[in-house]
Amino acid sequence: DLAYYRPNAIQFNDDDVNEFMMRISCPVLLLYHHKISFTYPLEKKAQLVRNIEVVGLKDGGHHLHMENAE
Repeated sequence: DLAYYRPNAIQFNDDDVNEFMMRISCPVLLLYHHKISFTYPLEKKAQLVRNIEVVGLKDGGHHLHMENAE
């Protein structure tokens, strides 16, 4: 995604991200490909969200939301 490489005027440090994630109150569904390990940084961040469901999928790629849309 080219937008990822654009300069960003706002930079968040880890404490800012943690605080933001702890304030999420809506239900969250985190989808990830089962071949990508659910490693420590992602797992730790996911635990900060109160109402989160984490699902590892066997099919799909990086742009899962754009593949086989129904």
